[in-house]
Amino acid sequence: MTPRFIYRTASKIPGKDVPMGSYDLSFWYSIDVKCINITQTIDILDDKYWGIYTSNFCKNLYLENCVFSRFDAHMGVTNATITGCTLGHQCIRLIGHGDFIMTDTTVKSCVSSFLALRGDYGSTFEGNITIRNCIWETPARSLYIIAENNVGDHDFGYPCYYGKNITIDGLEIRCNKDIPAEEMALSILTDGNGTKKSMPYPYIAPESLTVSGIRADNGLKYVIAHSTENYKDMKITEK
Repeated sequence: MTPRFIYRTASKIPGKDVPMGSYDLSFWYSIDVKCINITQTIDILDDKYWGIYTSNFCKNLYLENCVFSRFDAHMGVTNATITGCTLGHQCIRLIGHGDFIMTDTTVKSCVSSFLALRGDYGSTFEGNITIRNCIWETPARSLYIIAENNVGDHDFGYPCYYGKNITIDGLEIRCNKDIPAEEMALSILTDGNGTKKSMPYPYIAPESLTVSGIRADNGLKYVIAHSTENYKDMKITEK
């Protein structure tokens, strides 16, 4: 599989353009797709190329021992498993339902989030997110393990969930050695401002968060969120 070059096209804003691309590996309305032992031909950190992988409206996706520039459940997935893989500069983007399970996988990203819930679909994942025995290599200064972008002021036509039950059991973070730990920040979740009950279409906070074995190689300590005011009803278990 070979990624395609990024190109730019005019946006709706006069004088501005936006990056665009297409995919060598794309699944639509597919069930029980397994990708095993696939390696793309281009360096997974070469950001001149668009992400190689996308899926739309799929169910039961499975990746094992693959080396891809990213995994992207673009228009939603019900159940996905990633195991023993290496993912590159566009990392992981997810929306959907069911169970998302990620084990024994290394993510080498140029962005500040390990797992990003796509904001253009309300950052919704109505189900369980499990991260186990993974590695995250990132040059960023401000880090979020699971990032969302939903301020609660837009009606997407469906309830939007920040996952229901989140489990992180072993995540090694390899930080940028050029940035002192005291100038960095590590948060499991964003501040969840869209979950405020006063918002017209409130984002639904997780029911539970279970955390163990998060370790940064520069000694950086994590917080649940920089502000936990909006997670008062979430059950937090730290082992």
